[in-house]
Amino acid sequence: MNKKDGKNNSNTRPRPFFYFSLLFLLALIVIFFAFVGGNKLEVKANGDDFLIRIFESKQEKKKRIQKEIFLKNSQRLAEQGCELLIVDFSENYCDLKKKKPLDCIKNLDFFLPNPICKRYRVEHLKTPEPLRAVYYSAYGASRKDKIEKLIRLAKETEINAVVIDIKETNGQLYLKIPEYGFKEIKLSWDLMLRKPKELIEKLHQNEIYVIGRIVLFKDKALTKQRPDLAVKKANGKDIWKDYKGKTWVDPGSKEVWDYNLKIAKEAYLLGFDEINLDYVRFPTDGPMGDIYYPFSNDILEKDKKWGRAKVLDNFFNYFTSELRKEFPEIKISVDVFGQVAVNNDDVTIGQILESALLYFDAVAPMSYPSHYAWNFVPFKDGPDNHPYAVINKTLKKASQKIDFLNKAIDEAKKSNSKIILREGFEASLPIEKVLKLEPVTKDKLRFWYQAFTCTWCSVYKPYGRFEVGEQKRAGYDNGYNSWMLWNAASYYNENIFDK
Repeated sequence: MNKKDGKNNSNTRPRPFFYFSLLFLLALIVIFFAFVGGNKLEVKANGDDFLIRIFESKQEKKKRIQKEIFLKNSQRLAEQGCELLIVDFSENYCDLKKKKPLDCIKNLDFFLPNPICKRYRVEHLKTPEPLRAVYYSAYGASRKDKIEKLIRLAKETEINAVVIDIKETNGQLYLKIPEYGFKEIKLSWDLMLRKPKELIEKLHQNEIYVIGRIVLFKDKALTKQRPDLAVKKANGKDIWKDYKGKTWVDPGSKEVWDYNLKIAKEAYLLGFDEINLDYVRFPTDGPMGDIYYPFSNDILEKDKKWGRAKVLDNFFNYFTSELRKEFPEIKISVDVFGQVAVNNDDVTIGQILESALLYFDAVAPMSYPSHYAWNFVPFKDGPDNHPYAVINKTLKKASQKIDFLNKAIDEAKKSNSKIILREGFEASLPIEKVLKLEPVTKDKLRFWYQAFTCTWCSVYKPYGRFEVGEQKRAGYDNGYNSWMLWNAASYYNENIFDK
């Protein structure tokens, strides 16, 4: 028994070899995992380095492609007569007369693949406060004696600005601009302003603020070239004409918007300090019962009361936004009927004062006493004979509209919604822009005053220093200190201005 027990005890006792084998096995396992893990770490490190190299390679390739595109576009612009390029978002210039495009981007980490042509090195003047301007037709601005007189007026009187035609109702441009970008619609010229750059520089040297006037929707040249863009008769085929035989383009055509937008950009690059839009309206004074708008028709049919105003509001929003995308500092103004400052409807042409005030830096009602209805002021001899009364009433109504608009803006901000301009009509201005709006002030209104004698009126009086002065006095009495004078002949007697 004891012997058996002893044998059994000797068989169950661990041997030294077993311990050695176990330790050896554990050592192998540790070495194996250490080797495999180390390789994995090395592979991971090599992988990261590889990805970094791929990323850097892609970045270099992207920059190389960007450079190739930049050089290609720069060469194209240079061939088209461009002198200066904006090569990055900081508006660094490249003078193509002195440098090659490649030299312009050597020290830049980022540059625009599509550089912007700033055709001339122009320093725009700040808008004078208050602004006192006269209108000059392209013909007037092309005459040396007229320009010398303007400079003398700016030196000796209150005049500090001028409005010059860029495009009138005939649709032709009065100055030469590059044709690139005008593929669908070709430009047509009547080159009265043969050296516009030199003219603007001369006016700037004499501290005269230069406003460029562009007529939009009354455009004879465009309707002739592109009949599909024209306002039609009710049959939808024949071109509609007003009683003077003039043709119009549809205010709802985005192609027409873009065409005039390009002209405005080129004019600003040329040196005009401000872009002024005129004839931004639906046509009148024609057979209105026999008219059809190929682009605006759907909106007009859905909303017979405010359809026209909605079309123009959409245009205001689009045009000003697109201009400011490229030129954030640009000043843009628009002309409206004088009656728009008084009426609460759209005057049958789509113009609502509060709508225009939302988008433009200045809105200019054409408040010529001769153009008002006979019963606008309670005088038997008509409005033309009472300039102070007409302007005084117009400006008081305009002030009420500014108050209404500011209340509408406040309500829109509180409700985080769009601005309601009339019952059933809200402005297209996006809510994010509504929330950033500042209260509208009287400085945004800049009235056109009458500086001509309405010889075609049934009852009229010659307009001289007193009549022009009465209009200005009405403006000052109501807190409107800026104004512009209109005379289609560009003729102004010096005695109508204050020294």
